[in-house]
Formats: sequence, C-alpha cells, structure tokens
Amino acid sequence: QTNPKMSIDDVTIRWSEKKSPFFTVGRLTVKHQIIDFDKQYDSAENLRFSPWNGLVVHRPVGALNRLRNVVYPIVAKYRYQKRGLKY
Repeated sequence: QTNPKMSIDDVTIRWSEKKSPFFTVGRLTVKHQIIDFDKQYDSAENLRFSPWNGLVVHRPVGALNRLRNVVYPIVAKYRYQKRGLKY
C-alpha cells in the first residue's frame, strides 16, 4: 500500500486500477492425477489449504482477511465432521 486513501481495511473504498493496477506475481499449475488407491484417496481428502500456512510476510492482510482467518477453520472443521473425519 502506497496511498493512504487506498485502505486495506475499508472494503467500501474502490481502488483506482490506474494507480494500483493488477499484476501477475506467479502461476501455479497442478497436473491431473489418477488416484486409484484408498490410501492415496484418504491422503488427498485430508489435505488442507489455508493462505495462513505460508510465510508470515505472505499472509493476507486487512480486516476482511482477518475475518477469513477465523471462519476458515470453523468451516473446515464442519466439513470434516460431515465426512466423518477428524479435524
């Protein structure tokens, strides 16, 4: 953030794309895999993704993301329970 008028905490403020254009920082490609063994399936089912699992400097910022950090584990726990898995 270089402009104090472009708040990361107030999601009602529209950012100017001229002043702060989108840019690609990388591309992630995951190739399709055929999972045909129970152990592989269980392993894949137990994978967890969270933007907060990475380096601290890469964690999401702003009020909305702080809320996501609270909600994600609650939803994940519910999904695991519905599938009969331990969270």
